Amino acid sequence: EESSAGSSEKIAVIFDGDFALHTAVGLDIDDNLALVWLLGSSNIEVVEVTATHANAPIWATCWDAEVTLKSIHEASHLGQNISCGGGWGSDFRQGSAAAETLRFGWRL
Repeated sequence: EESSAGSSEKIAVIFDGDFALHTAVGLDIDDNLALVWLLGSSNIEVVEVTATHANAPIWATCWDAEVTLKSIHEASHLGQNISCGGGWGSDFRQGSAAAETLRFGWRL
């Protein structure tokens, strides 16, 4: 957003996705492309990425999120900021790193 003074502020975003572009399971690219678009936006700052399983197993989803971030030179610093969670078939009563990030991350 741009203020009347002409300065622009970046909007802090926590991105949650079910990444599956680089995996042999799932082959779903919408979350990967959305993240690339957000990272290329001049008024958005992606501060953390969470990966939750939907189209691929959670181990593949987390790995795919890491590969996606590492393949984008400007986003390589986010590689250590991936919080993984559960998904289909998970016991949602148990916590996960992704759930904690999403629960407490909104206080940015």
